[in-house]
Amino acid sequence: MRNQGVPLIQRLHHEADFRDIDRAKKKHLQELQEAKSCSFKPQINQKSARILKNRPAGRDYRPIHERIDSIAKAKATKLARLKTEQMNSSDNTFSPTITAKSKVIAERIDKTGDGLRTTSRAQAARPMSAPKNEFTYHPKLNRKSAEIVKHSRLFSSDSDFLSRQSVFEMRRERNKRELQQLTTPRPGSAKPRTSAEIAQVTERLYNTQPKRGEQPWVGQGGYTFQPEINPTSRAIGRTSTVEELVSDDRTRMRREMARKMADKAFAEAHTFKPERVSKVDSESHYDFKHPERILTQIESDEVDRSVRQQQLKHVVSAEEVIGCTFKPTIRSAPAVTADPIVVRGLGRFLELKDIARRNKEEKQQLEDRAFHANPTAHRDLPYTVPEPFALSTDPGQTERQRRVLEDARAREMAECTFQPNGGRVKQGDILNAIINDFSDDEDDWDDDI
Repeated sequence: MRNQGVPLIQRLHHEADFRDIDRAKKKHLQELQEAKSCSFKPQINQKSARILKNRPAGRDYRPIHERIDSIAKAKATKLARLKTEQMNSSDNTFSPTITAKSKVIAERIDKTGDGLRTTSRAQAARPMSAPKNEFTYHPKLNRKSAEIVKHSRLFSSDSDFLSRQSVFEMRRERNKRELQQLTTPRPGSAKPRTSAEIAQVTERLYNTQPKRGEQPWVGQGGYTFQPEINPTSRAIGRTSTVEELVSDDRTRMRREMARKMADKAFAEAHTFKPERVSKVDSESHYDFKHPERILTQIESDEVDRSVRQQQLKHVVSAEEVIGCTFKPTIRSAPAVTADPIVVRGLGRFLELKDIARRNKEEKQQLEDRAFHANPTAHRDLPYTVPEPFALSTDPGQTERQRRVLEDARAREMAECTFQPNGGRVKQGDILNAIINDFSDDEDDWDDDI
């Protein structure tokens, strides 16, 4: 182990540092594994590769955001030089003409306004620096700090930032070691401080309590009776060992015995034991090579299953009927007698039919007297004599209505399939005649009734 032989206090102080180091190593290994799994490799163009390759050996590469000021300054200088060369070139023979007023203004600016207007070239030549007005905080150093910085070798011209940081780290480590030495206890020098309450508790637990257990037990009322237990009871009521208390075999045995007794009582109360038929698992008989036939096979299986169920039901019902001794008495058909059959209400029916016939005849006579009562001889009169009349109808239409009524009546009679057996041909003929007459004159005698 890495901490073997290191004192406890030092291990406690350095445990967090060890964890940080392990965590950093694991993180680095994980990053390396992730980088190996990434197949993308960025490609640098030839110009950038040539610049990095040809840079001086003692000069480190600076990113573009750190040298943007120098790049802008170089660019502005180059543009100014090119513009000056172009202006001084002998090829430029063009001389622009300006007005007298513009010439006076330009001369006045050159004489009195030097520095008032800035050109883009002057702005580009100036280094890019933050204005002082944006920073309002100005730190102040006291004289003592200034003296320390002046006479300290850390802030001399020979010392740089990295050397100062290393010195500060050494001082921090030295202070940490001194603090650990101050807090590390020496062997044999520990003297715990105990209060009076803690001393009383210690005395009661280690001295008073054992002595009290040796004395005879005295209850609240001063009872000193100690019962005597015979050897048999002592053997039965012995104290349980730790193994028995942990395993609890006795309780498990009692539960097992109680379960067996309950199963035995249940088996004695329920003596029925059904016979179980083991069904051999058979492979599917459906033709999966032809899916269009599966539905037909399933339907046929359903039909066969329903037929088998019906057969089983018939067999079961037949077995149940075998034990039935009840024999019902079946009545035979009534004997045919030669006596006349009495039809109730036949006399009243005939009487009503006769009344309806007479009413119809009287009605016909009244109509004849009212509309056809002995008309006088025809005379050529110069005017029209109004007489009752009836509108002419189409004979064919009347014939069609009659046929429709006959067809409807025939359909109604076709539904009447009951044919009573009167016992005699004569009585049957009478009944048929009555029914036919009733169907012909049903409208008339219904109105009269």
